[in-house]
Amino acid sequence: MRKHPRSHCNQSVLFLANSQPHRGVVKNACPSGLFIETHKPFVVGQSIELRIPDPKTRKLKLLIGVIVRSGPDGIGIRVKNICAATGD
Repeated sequence: MRKHPRSHCNQSVLFLANSQPHRGVVKNACPSGLFIETHKPFVVGQSIELRIPDPKTRKLKLLIGVIVRSGPDGIGIRVKNICAATGD
């Protein structure tokens, strides 16, 4: 059972895992996590960073998280920290 309901989306995203850039599609999100559709294998426990637009300000926010699930369809991320908005 999830603490927060997930919102469905379909947003392309670039993210860093092991300091390497990767591309995926955010399929759903909530305040504590998100799911990124990607076809590359990732390791559970790996740190991840991604920048996504804040829907209210349209500025980019840096999300720092950890991979909690990895499968052939993508990765589940638990968000650990959301940094203040940065410039466009």
